[in-house]
Amino acid sequence: MGHPGEKHIDPRLLAKIKQSEKDGGIFLKDIPDRHIVEVHTQNSVYTIAVIDKDQSKVAIQGNNKYLLHPEVCYLRGSTFGGSMIKVGWIGVGMHLEANPATGGIMTTSSVKTVKIKEDAKRAEELVKKALGAAPKEVTSEEAEESIRKFIRDKFPTVIREEVTIIGGAFSLNGKIAIVTLLESAHRHGKFEAAKTLIAKFMREHWGYQAPEVRGDPGFTQKNALYLERAYQELGLSLPSQEQELVEAVEGLKGALNAVVDKALGEDGIPAKAFVVRTMNSVYRFGKADRSGTRTVARDGNPLDFTRCRIKFLEVGGGMTLDCLNSPHPHWYTSTVRSIEK
Repeated sequence: MGHPGEKHIDPRLLAKIKQSEKDGGIFLKDIPDRHIVEVHTQNSVYTIAVIDKDQSKVAIQGNNKYLLHPEVCYLRGSTFGGSMIKVGWIGVGMHLEANPATGGIMTTSSVKTVKIKEDAKRAEELVKKALGAAPKEVTSEEAEESIRKFIRDKFPTVIREEVTIIGGAFSLNGKIAIVTLLESAHRHGKFEAAKTLIAKFMREHWGYQAPEVRGDPGFTQKNALYLERAYQELGLSLPSQEQELVEAVEGLKGALNAVVDKALGEDGIPAKAFVVRTMNSVYRFGKADRSGTRTVARDGNPLDFTRCRIKFLEVGGGMTLDCLNSPHPHWYTSTVRSIEK
């Protein structure tokens, strides 16, 4: 007997789900101790060892150019290529998704087989090498202390408490962005104007978000656009050279990338037509002219602009486009999965 919710699922997707249940797989929580999992996909082979089941933390090594050496990853689960994900599941016929500790998201080609093997030595070796090469993890307490230090160093005593209260209304990444904005405003004699503008945007947009993502410019494009609007309306330059903050919150550089204007020229970006696959979409770019201008379409459909310049592009990071025939100046994407020439 089917689940009553099935009537709301596309029949083609439902057929895939039922076939995957027949083909099999394993939940991360069910992987026995001292075992490894070999995942054979359409294009590669991945070996997985569990580090911490509660945190979905694993060590993964592949036979492709992306994971030649063991890396610490957070295993999200499996998908059919869309937004629906079976959390913690490694499933045959599906695409495995994981977040490397270094940032970004990894999505495999379709899984062909899943094999569980008892191999304590191999599992221990994978975990040891992955942890040895992993970036130092910054706890939320360490991050908060870095922000407090930045406030102490950059603001006079009379407004430190006020800056702390304003920043405290936002998520961790949002707090970094807002405190950076306030510091720039204070430096240019526009602190009161910045406070008023933040309160306005809180009423319009940020106040409706859950506290754990409020103001995070990496969470939605709209958050990033509101932050950019704040700089523009205050007449401030985006913080492309905020080296003091980068140093003060070392270890949070990934979070800062969304608010730091990392202008990147055409170097390293294909001049010919190419494809960019992000976490949510597929972008197709035409050949660039001498000024770097090119056509763009997303998921086979035109956007509300058709010509752009690529300002920033990085696998595992994001992509920023300068929109040349649009009412808004920039377009921000979700995490870039691959660049295909």
